[in-house]
Formats: sequence, structure tokens, C-alpha cells
Amino acid sequence: MDKGFEYMEKVEYEIAFDAFSKEIDEKPGSPEGYYWRSVVYYFYQEDRNREALSDITKGIGLVPKKDKKTKAVYLRHRGDIYRYMKNTENSLKDYNEAIVLDPENKNGYLKRGEFYLTEKK
Repeated sequence: MDKGFEYMEKVEYEIAFDAFSKEIDEKPGSPEGYYWRSVVYYFYQEDRNREALSDITKGIGLVPKKDKKTKAVYLRHRGDIYRYMKNTENSLKDYNEAIVLDPENKNGYLKRGEFYLTEKK
């Protein structure tokens, strides 16, 4: 994982992508590799949002049930991907679920508020 972050800081996203893919190959049951590879897809390879969605959904499924804060972070990220893909129903669903899982985290409310300002009338 550290190599992937190192390459992201150097703006070498293809190499970061490869590092996160290696993490997934070596630890297929670990959600972090899927999360970070989806970040690379979403932010730096905008034409690959379906792959980003697939990875983050896989990552969400691997987060332990008791780790609600991490799952909320992943759901907010997936909500962003859905929103970018114009799937507003699933986007709002993920933002709402993130708030339920981690009601003390203001980012969930911020994401939902941005959604209502831009998507709903």
C-alpha cells in the first residue's frame, strides 16, 4: 500500500494503480487495495468509472461489519461515483447509509447536502 501512496504523491498514477493491483493480488480479502484502486480509477482515469464502481463495491463487501466508520467512508466514495455516473438514486442511498453508520462524521452530511443542492429541486 505504501508504494501506491508514494506514487500517488509523485503524480505517477499508472504506477500507483499497479501497486494497488498488486496489493489486491497479494491480499484479495483486504478492502483497502480495492478502495484505493477505485480512487485511482475515479480521480485519474475518469473514463473507467465502471471499474471504480466494481472495485469500491467489492471493497465495501470486504469491510468487517463492526468497522462502521470505514464502511461509511467507502459508501461516501461509492456515492460520489454513482453521482458522477448520474445514478442519483443509488448515490443518495449510499450517502444516507454512510450517515446512519457514522452519524458523528460531518462528511456524510456534507455529501448529502451537496447532492440536494445540485441534484434535487
